[in-house]
Amino acid sequence: MSLFVCEISGETATSSEQMVVTPSGHVCTKRLLVAKLRENGGVDPFNERTLHEDDLIPLATSSSSSSNKSIIPPPRPTASTSYTHMLELLQTEYDAVVLELFDTRQALQSTRQELSQSLYQHDAAMRVIARLLKEKDLYKSQLMELQVSGVATSEQVQQQESLATKRHHEEETAAAALEQPSAKKQKTGSAKDDDADASAIDQAQLPLDGNIPDSDLTQMVTAWQGLHQGRKAIQKIAAAAAPSVEQLNSLAKDVTVAMHKTSCKQMTAMTVASASGTAHIVTAGADKQVLCYDAASKAVVWSIPKTQASYLSYQPSSSSSNTGAEQERPSVLATGHGKLLSFYNISSSGDVSNPVVATTLESIVSVQLHPDKNHVMVGTLHVLLLYRIQTAAANDDEQDDASLVHVSSFGQEEDGFEMTCGCLHPDGLIYICGTSDGNLQIWDLKNKCLGGTLVAANSSDSSSSVTHVGISENGYHIASTNASGVVTVWDLRKQAIVATLNDQDEADRLESVSSTSFDPSGKYLAYGGSTGLRVCMVKEWKIKASYEIAADYLGWAGAATIVAAGKKGRLVHLLE
Repeated sequence: MSLFVCEISGETATSSEQMVVTPSGHVCTKRLLVAKLRENGGVDPFNERTLHEDDLIPLATSSSSSSNKSIIPPPRPTASTSYTHMLELLQTEYDAVVLELFDTRQALQSTRQELSQSLYQHDAAMRVIARLLKEKDLYKSQLMELQVSGVATSEQVQQQESLATKRHHEEETAAAALEQPSAKKQKTGSAKDDDADASAIDQAQLPLDGNIPDSDLTQMVTAWQGLHQGRKAIQKIAAAAAPSVEQLNSLAKDVTVAMHKTSCKQMTAMTVASASGTAHIVTAGADKQVLCYDAASKAVVWSIPKTQASYLSYQPSSSSSNTGAEQERPSVLATGHGKLLSFYNISSSGDVSNPVVATTLESIVSVQLHPDKNHVMVGTLHVLLLYRIQTAAANDDEQDDASLVHVSSFGQEEDGFEMTCGCLHPDGLIYICGTSDGNLQIWDLKNKCLGGTLVAANSSDSSSSVTHVGISENGYHIASTNASGVVTVWDLRKQAIVATLNDQDEADRLESVSSTSFDPSGKYLAYGGSTGLRVCMVKEWKIKASYEIAADYLGWAGAATIVAAGKKGRLVHLLE
């Protein structure tokens, strides 16, 4: 028997196997080595050099030299003569198999990850293709409609220019009329209703740039009628639940909620809405998440990932019929960031629909959902936009269940004029815009006109730009803040200033004020900034409570709970 061991198989060659040696000195079975050379194209498997079969040197075995002699088996290796060495050999082989299995598992996991990534990219590509095809079909249909209806003729353009000139002349006339005492007296005398609704706005004012269709205006007026009729009863309930001054000062200051990720270093927007006996706190952070926190269950009920929002407007689902709706609508959310407006439907189980988006020509400065849940008011730098939330028909095969349809746009064309913020009257027919010159514009949507301009003191000052504007739930008072930190309170019925808060003379003055919020009863006004929060009583306009917490964003979660959050960080404070 041969004593040669093949370096390819690791086995001792039998008498029938022909052994060869390579020029590099490696002994192998000829059959295996030739097969290996055919497999790798004539390359020596030991040193990767060119090797031909003719270069192999055959080795003589005992059987080939003397076939008649008795074959004496060689002694067994020392490593195989004891159980200890045999166990070591088995352990070595087992370790090699385990290591090879580990490498195989790693390769399998890597392959799975690559496959998952490829499938995700494929799915994303298919979604993009589907969206592009849908947009292409939409643009084709719009192009066909334009071709059918035709573009504006030169005569229509000239007519529009003449109307714009006439409108500018009417604006100057109306502005001069507002400054006359007789006009103010006549307007105040006509405001006999205690509620600051659309009838309290002078109707002989400026027309809108774009007319609101009758169908949309009918929906808005229907919602206004339902809310106007039920507002007094709601205010009575809210006034009965309003906290006393002692209760206000005893609110806990250490209740904080951290909804966003720990990596979130900035809060970009917050809004608070109440319905069905609970309050929802909706926040947007720099971690590109929009979260909704239920104050009753103390848990996040829904979230929207990968979403940036600088402005939020949220209306939770409600079974109330005050808005004139025939059936209960799901919760709705509108967000604004840059020039992008997004709309979401949210089910009672917390499922969020795909966003319906619209792009504006200018940067968005305010977003307000209308109480009828069918319209969105969007303020940009120079133009106010009204969008209709168009729901899909029952037999519509499209996947999206809503769309944003531009209905009207209006504003003033003045040099250096810019809108900075805005808010919607609780009844939905008055929109108040803050401007860069420190004044407030009151737009009457029902009569399609500019109802008036509230001129602030020192409006020519560069620091008088309005940074935030809010209105009480009863519709009586408007609170606005400017860049210098002064809070101005207006009476909407009289269109006059009734209080100036946080001015230079106050001892407990905040360095900056960026938000205001009236409580549900209209009894208290809270205002705050990065250095603190102050609460004063309406009509007296004296500070009743002070809190040293960041309050760049404010809201009331019920009658006796103040919600405050700072722009820096991710904490939301609940004073309850």
